[in-house]
Amino acid sequence: MLYKKLLGYLISLIIWVMKATITFQIFFRYVLNSPLVWSEELARYLQIWLVIAGTSIVTREGAHPSVAVLVERLPKRWRYCADQCSCLIQLLFWIILLWLSIWFNIVRRPQPAAALQISMGWVYWGATALAVLTVADLLVTFRENLRRHARTTVG
Repeated sequence: MLYKKLLGYLISLIIWVMKATITFQIFFRYVLNSPLVWSEELARYLQIWLVIAGTSIVTREGAHPSVAVLVERLPKRWRYCADQCSCLIQLLFWIILLWLSIWFNIVRRPQPAAALQISMGWVYWGATALAVLTVADLLVTFRENLRRHARTTVG
């Protein structure tokens, strides 16, 4: 799937840039005795974006850690209901987060980052991007569960 492949490339790029930034910071701090003022902040913001990209992939694949002992013991019909209810609750959470992240970004956008002197909006849009990707993933998951359930009950 192209979406997953692109996110994988983005994750690889973020990890590579984080490693380079941290390596430069170590070199400048301990070898040249002149630490970079922006490297730790950049690494922190990259880590936020790394979590955002990873969360989207994990949500799409349904690989979040969960305790499924009770759900697995339910009859098939109730298991389907529990899965769909879980998906709807997650969807509600991410829609609320999307709304709040847009509001927060509008209010806090002009604030500059301490070391990088970029708008904090670039960092805050990460939560918005995460919410959009995750809502889309959950909608796809919900639709696929409906189709799978329809196939198994009809056939």
